[in-house]
Amino acid sequence: MKDFLKKEKGLIASDGLIAIMILALFAGIIATILYNIYISNTSLKRMSTANLFIVDIFEYIDKIDYTDLDLVDDTNSIKQKYTYLSLSIAPGTPEDEDLKRMWKMEGEVEKGYDIVIILDKYKPDDDTQDLVRKITVTVSYKVGNKNQEITMTRLKTK
Repeated sequence: MKDFLKKEKGLIASDGLIAIMILALFAGIIATILYNIYISNTSLKRMSTANLFIVDIFEYIDKIDYTDLDLVDDTNSIKQKYTYLSLSIAPGTPEDEDLKRMWKMEGEVEKGYDIVIILDKYKPDDDTQDLVRKITVTVSYKVGNKNQEITMTRLKTK
């Protein structure tokens, strides 16, 4: 009986072939799971970097004076600090009818983040004092084949 088992040479080759086929079957599933984990990690890292850009801008706006948000000869202190932003004066109108668009800055940071800063003045009528401004910062970026965007708004008071 032992001689009979020793002469069966196809038994080990078929076991190996079955093991390779099982590994090949699950390799696609494992690769898909690893890719999804990579995309999730990348998305979180890019989102945290975008949040850092927004927080940096808001902290700088907190430090500067209320009047420094105005345009003087197409420049202001935000334009001087963030030199990668290009300034356009009052493009379009804000969605809220009580707001008046003062300026908009757009730019691209070197790592593929697009930043838009919009300053709106709250002025329901011409008799009201200028006491409140609304700053909206939008950062958009791409992860994989998807575009993602983060928008935050804050108020600056006189």
